[in-house]
Amino acid sequence: MSGSKFDAALSLALARPQGGNVDVSVRLCSQLTADEVRAFQQMGMADADTRRRVLFACLPADALGELARHEKVARLSLVQRLAPNIK
Repeated sequence: MSGSKFDAALSLALARPQGGNVDVSVRLCSQLTADEVRAFQQMGMADADTRRRVLFACLPADALGELARHEKVARLSLVQRLAPNIK
């Protein structure tokens, strides 16, 4: 899997043995065409749209390599949950 488009947190998460899906954000270089929107939706990115430049999805780890090879994908990042401000 090519990790050149993965941020550090995503690379670290994928290096750990895990099962299931990974929550990611996908930053695009440019807007998608209608055909690309359909392809991204088939990959599991339900919010893919011709007007959006950042997409969010919960995808299997093995699908991330395919997504990273897409020319319009600039960066894949791990979606990290913020802890509440506890005092």
